[in-house]
Amino acid sequence: MTIKIGLLTTLIGPYQKPGEDGVRGAKLALDEFNFTVGGDTVELVVEGTNAMASSATDAADRLLKKHDVDAIVGPLSVDEAVAIRDLARLNPDKTFVNGAAGSQPIYDPTANFFTFTPTGVQWIAGLGTFCYGRMGYRKVATVGEAYSFPYAQIGGFALEFCRAGGDISKMVWCALGTTDYTETIQQIPDDVDAVFSTLGGTDGLHFIAQYHAQRGDKPIIAGTICGDQSLLHFIDRAGAEELVGVLSASPITDDNPDAEWQDFVRRYRA
Repeated sequence: MTIKIGLLTTLIGPYQKPGEDGVRGAKLALDEFNFTVGGDTVELVVEGTNAMASSATDAADRLLKKHDVDAIVGPLSVDEAVAIRDLARLNPDKTFVNGAAGSQPIYDPTANFFTFTPTGVQWIAGLGTFCYGRMGYRKVATVGEAYSFPYAQIGGFALEFCRAGGDISKMVWCALGTTDYTETIQQIPDDVDAVFSTLGGTDGLHFIAQYHAQRGDKPIIAGTICGDQSLLHFIDRAGAEELVGVLSASPITDDNPDAEWQDFVRRYRA
């Protein structure tokens, strides 16, 4: 018997690199068990998305109808995950496992949809308190794409920062996949102590480089996916230098000394 697992991941757009990471991670996990379970062979079928809900739904439909998969793992982006959770309700005979999407709305579950990923609020934990208490910031502007993961990260940051006594004086929103942030940067007030950006992937790099070139007068605080290994391990030297001094919060770091983590890093790199 062959068990078919469909994998949904972002292979188009600003989150292409993390999506490619996801494919390698899935293959690494299956390879650990020689692509078998209970004596049955496991076949992995990959469908790419562009981080949009409609793209994820279309890809999942192909997995279900064209490939007749038994289970779907994914997606990466949070608006996609809400759409897949809703699709799971229409396909109760199939199993759905959330990928890396940390969306608040998916915690309205259905019996065949499972998630083991923290939300954007949890991933950003500690950063607001640190910025107020250790860095002395009192007034911050935020920048984010207008969808649910940045909403959650900014909400988590605000929960701590404002509770401590800080003020978020301006929230600036932009579209996913923006390349020219001139208009966004112009909206940032002059009197803030720092700018909190939740832009991720290539969006994050474009914003930080353009901000440094056009303004650069205030420190940058970064959301999780602008300062963790989903970005750091594939950017070039120039991109890395743009991130020097940027504060971020993430539970993942490549140089974690834990033996099991280092074993995973070794096998992944291999």
